[in-house]
Amino acid sequence: MHPLALVGAALSGIGLVFAVAAYLVGQGGGLGSEDAFAVYREESLMVVAVSAGLFIAALLGNGIANVRGRDLRNELMRRRPTRPVWSAGEDGRVLRAKRSPALHGPRYVKVGKNASSG
Repeated sequence: MHPLALVGAALSGIGLVFAVAAYLVGQGGGLGSEDAFAVYREESLMVVAVSAGLFIAALLGNGIANVRGRDLRNELMRRRPTRPVWSAGEDGRVLRAKRSPALHGPRYVKVGKNASSG
């Protein structure tokens, strides 16, 4: 999930929970809470509407990010449609890459049927 969509969905969930709770407490139901929270009923309905809009925006944003990411993956696969081929020498070892995390491993690695022998 896209990080902005995740934040939007989380904010919308928090807003929905607290706004619905404030609205229901403002309704009262004979508990005496309507005296203190009745003035917040209209505001809580507005927060519910904004939270629902934010949730819809998060869904749309995540969908757009997924479609754009798929296009990028497809473009990269068109440029390099197959995985690189590693060829081993007669001893069954392949020279590893000379950059990035491969530097932290051994210089030669065993592949294929000779990989388990020491």
